[in-house]
Amino acid sequence: MCSRLPMLVVLVVVELVVSTSNRDPCYTHCFTLNTETCPVLPSTVSIMNYDDVSILTSKGTSVWCHGSSLSNRRCKFNNLCYSFKHQQFVFLHSHSSILSGVPYNSQSDGLCETSSVIGHNKFVFRYTDLSAEFVGSDETVLMVDGSTLIFHRFSADNMMHVFHDDILPVYHTLLDISSDLSVTLLLLDDMPRGYFDEIYQALSDNDILQLSRVQQAAAYMCFNTVHVGLSRFSLWYQYGFDRPQSPLDTIYINGYHIRSFTQFLSARLGLVQGYRDTAESHRGYIVLVSRRSNRRIINENQLIIRLSQHFNTTVIVVSMESHSVRELIEICSSASILIGMHGSLLTLSMFLPESALLVEIFPYTVSSQNYLTYSTLTSLSGLHLSYLSVSNIFERNTITHPDRPPLLGGIRHLSASEQLVIETSTSVPTHLCCTDPHWLYRIYQDTIVDIDSVTTLIDTVWSNTPLPPTLTHTHTHT
Repeated sequence: MCSRLPMLVVLVVVELVVSTSNRDPCYTHCFTLNTETCPVLPSTVSIMNYDDVSILTSKGTSVWCHGSSLSNRRCKFNNLCYSFKHQQFVFLHSHSSILSGVPYNSQSDGLCETSSVIGHNKFVFRYTDLSAEFVGSDETVLMVDGSTLIFHRFSADNMMHVFHDDILPVYHTLLDISSDLSVTLLLLDDMPRGYFDEIYQALSDNDILQLSRVQQAAAYMCFNTVHVGLSRFSLWYQYGFDRPQSPLDTIYINGYHIRSFTQFLSARLGLVQGYRDTAESHRGYIVLVSRRSNRRIINENQLIIRLSQHFNTTVIVVSMESHSVRELIEICSSASILIGMHGSLLTLSMFLPESALLVEIFPYTVSSQNYLTYSTLTSLSGLHLSYLSVSNIFERNTITHPDRPPLLGGIRHLSASEQLVIETSTSVPTHLCCTDPHWLYRIYQDTIVDIDSVTTLIDTVWSNTPLPPTLTHTHTHT
């Protein structure tokens, strides 16, 4: 019988329920007897038996790195482990261990970065050396089979950060290290899985792992093969951690790469072009991004009516509150125009069809020339999109919120003189990320959009650009 059964009953809990094939015999026996008290592990995770642990400690950990700095170094580990007790990765040294391309100062300065974000020093990978003999044969050790890619998500509830900083870099890293979707993703952050979880999951056939969601009852979780360090090939923007935000000096990704990715993701999500294959998907429509709590369009209903009448088409209003990310992608895949206030959902422009137009609206005193995230995206060669920025130039058309919390645009925590400077300024000075009070005060304004200007500017853009084949316009105003 299984003498180790009592120890295994309290081993570990992972939230995903999958098959228990290829498990330790005692674990399988426990699982079949009592599914309420036994742990349930993803299919890529197994409990190592005594012989497997002995082989692991005999081989030890090995690592091969390439790259000359934290920002461009990428490493591959065999038999790297994570200690739940010490909350850190451990390199098991044995006579068989190999270290190649590892700088001498990696213990103090870190080995490589676990996020693609440029200029941010929070996400640095470090490990601790440990003699392999310290892993006792009586300790519970988990093994993640196959290949694993580990990384930190930067901001898991912001669409721009999700796609630009996580999804696209992970996608291109996976293209480098695997010919299929068999690589397991391990999240090092403790953020909730949340709204965009199905987008992350689409990158792998294996269940996503997250260290913070694994109870620390096992001594170690080890990995057959681990890749650390993300490709930065797909980045086009830096957020201003050490200089004001701007497009990257050198951008490698182009529209053809973006199209390849969006086609891949749409196929993985099982999407078809066009919103639910309705009549609107065959004749084009306008998508308006609605914001519910801040940076709102005050006269949104009037804007919707005018756009619909002027362009003789349907206007679909979307938001994260009313639509899933899958629905947002599906809707935008056949839109002729995507319009909204400056904000992360304009990242959806990468899913627009060729010849479509992105219209980005900026609040009062926020210069479109200083915030080029989406104009840079839509201008990528081969994407074949048009872009238009619309700025509110009238103070009477803005509503500020000085009494809100500072991170939502409030300024009452500042001195009277500082408040006066911000309230009377006609432009937001260039600044670093991410807590400049002048920037926050203005970016969280609500706006009364000059609707006549919007329709006129769109007409002007398309007077020199072919109109999307399914969209027409009239000059009837109400």
